[in-house]
Amino acid sequence: GKFKNPVKLPSNINAPSCNTTQPHLAILPKGEVLFFVSDRTGGKGLKDIWLAKRNSDGTFANPVNLGVNINTFGNEITPFYYVRDSLLFFSSECHTNIGGYDIFQSKGDPLTNKWSKVKNLGAPINTSHNDLYYVFDADSVKAYFVSNREESMRFIDGAYGNDIYSYS
Repeated sequence: GKFKNPVKLPSNINAPSCNTTQPHLAILPKGEVLFFVSDRTGGKGLKDIWLAKRNSDGTFANPVNLGVNINTFGNEITPFYYVRDSLLFFSSECHTNIGGYDIFQSKGDPLTNKWSKVKNLGAPINTSHNDLYYVFDADSVKAYFVSNREESMRFIDGAYGNDIYSYS
């Protein structure tokens, strides 16, 4: 019931001189996998989605890139793996989209790192603005995501803020 002090993961995850961000730990029937975003060497584009299997001693194996079915020459961000349906949800600015970052899904197995062709979730989830951080609630009844669509709060300078939306 209480959080402990955070512990920085080792350099095989937090590569020196690289940005490593947006972690998501997926608890699978046969182990745990850490998804994260990084601009580390060996990627396909600017920011890629990577995964690292958790070893039985609690350490993480060396990360692997999710490959060209997921990662493009641009940015792929905000990974969320839905274990029940073996679906990876993420946002991309370079897969065919409506505009800005769109949310995509791909069916796959993190233990084999095999992923289907990505599918754009389309409207009303995606808009011509940025749509990010897609997740399900614990009961899989609602999905939540972040967007700066026109219904979002508008700042004095005319830009739209990121608001949280839900979808049944």
